[in-house]
Amino acid sequence: MVPVPVSSAIDFIVIAGMRIRNIISNYRILDLQRNNLIKSFDEYDRKIYEQIENHVDQYIEFYNLTDSQVYDHHLSFLKIFLRHQELFNKDKKYPYERDGIITKIPRIQYDISLLLSCLLTKHRFEIMKNLSLFMKKNMGKVAIIGTGPGLEISLTKDLCKSIVAYDIEISDFVKIKFPRIFKKELFRFSKDTKYDYIFAIELLEHLHEPTELLRHIYQSLEVGGVTSLTTAKNIPQFDHLYNFDNEDIFERDLDQIGFKIKEKKIIKHNYLRKDNDVNNIFYILKK
Repeated sequence: MVPVPVSSAIDFIVIAGMRIRNIISNYRILDLQRNNLIKSFDEYDRKIYEQIENHVDQYIEFYNLTDSQVYDHHLSFLKIFLRHQELFNKDKKYPYERDGIITKIPRIQYDISLLLSCLLTKHRFEIMKNLSLFMKKNMGKVAIIGTGPGLEISLTKDLCKSIVAYDIEISDFVKIKFPRIFKKELFRFSKDTKYDYIFAIELLEHLHEPTELLRHIYQSLEVGGVTSLTTAKNIPQFDHLYNFDNEDIFERDLDQIGFKIKEKKIIKHNYLRKDNDVNNIFYILKK
C-alpha cells in the first residue's frame, strides 16, 4: 500500500490523534523500550514526550500509514544501522568512508525511524528535551537549519517572534504543517540578515566540512546571539560524513571562529557497545 497524503491542512489538523501510543503498545520490543525510557520521567519530561507523540501522530496520519507500515519502516532502518554498526566495530570506518556512497532509503522510512527514536531511546529524547529547556518566550528572530520531519520546528515555533527554516529538501508534511517559513536553500551568511538564535540540531555530522557552516552561523548571529547545536561521536549512520571523535579539536575550532561555550552537555548512548564511546554533545554557544 502506497501512503497518500491528506488533501489539505484542515484535514491534517483534524485527524491528528494519539495513535503512536497504541502502535508502540502492539509491538512488545517497542513497548519495552518505551517503558524503560519513561519509568523515571518527571512532569516536564512527560510534557515534552506528549508533544513529540502529537507530532508523530500527525506525521502518521498525514501519510495514511498503517500500524504495520510504521513498525516495518522503523525495523528496516534499524537493520541498516545495526549492520553498519557491526562493521564499524571492526574497522572504525563510517559507511561513507568505506564505500564512498550514501545509501538511499525512502524519506518516510527515514523520518519514521527518527521520530520513533525520540520516543524510544534516551539519547534522542534528551536532545529534544534539552532543546526545549533552552527555549524561552519571545526569542526574537530565529533560524533553524535542517528540517527533517519537523520535530524541532514543533518545539520552537510558538516561542519565536519570527522563524525561518533552511533546507534543500522539504517534505510535503513539513511544508503543510509549517507553511510560509521555509527557504529551500543552503544556509549562508548574508549581510542583510541577522538572527538572535540559530539551531543546527543533529546536522553537523551530515556535512563534509562542518566548520564551514559554523562560520556562516557565527557571521549570521547578532552580537550576543546564540546558537544551539549537537555533535555525534562514533555513530556510523549511513548518511553521516563526519565523526566528532575529538571534542577538544572541535572546541578549539569553535574558539578560533569566535564562539564562547555557554553550556555543554554530553549525552551518552546506552544501547550500543560501550567500548565505542558513543555520544552526542549538546552545545549552546554565544557570539
